[in-house]
Amino acid sequence: MNYKNLKYFSIPYKDMSSHYKEELFNLLTLSFDLPSFELHPFTIINGLIIDKKLIASVSLLHHNDLLKILKKNKNDEMTGYSKKGDDGLFIYNIAVDDNYRRKKLGEILINLVIRENLNLKYLHCQVLKENEPSFNLFFKCGFKIEEEMNDSDKNVVCVMSRNIQ
Repeated sequence: MNYKNLKYFSIPYKDMSSHYKEELFNLLTLSFDLPSFELHPFTIINGLIIDKKLIASVSLLHHNDLLKILKKNKNDEMTGYSKKGDDGLFIYNIAVDDNYRRKKLGEILINLVIRENLNLKYLHCQVLKENEPSFNLFFKCGFKIEEEMNDSDKNVVCVMSRNIQ
């Protein structure tokens, strides 16, 4: 793979073109079996494009925006989220096109997110423990497990975080 052809972007979801919103939706649909991807106008989408095709993306929420969503959903507690406090980003919906997996694109994307957000204190995410590729990706990028919990289906979910500063 020629990494020189990759184009990186970071943009609020509301500012994405309809073409790339559709590409993002398709990438997420192929990657996840979820009823919703929780894409809000203020969600920050970071991604990699090659030949005008979105091949990898990660969704980010600032801590205060995450709190607003939890409150709107009548979940005022940070149960299952990092307890480190303000000034961080929540990472979710990390996806890589099937044709580009195992080429370190997830790692590249997370490292670019870190490099772009050096003014923030930490990143955090939730990962199903049985999702070995995601679990290993976050470990490679310096994340550590803060806590483990069970979801409603009795799956073990790890709350993971890493300091940026």
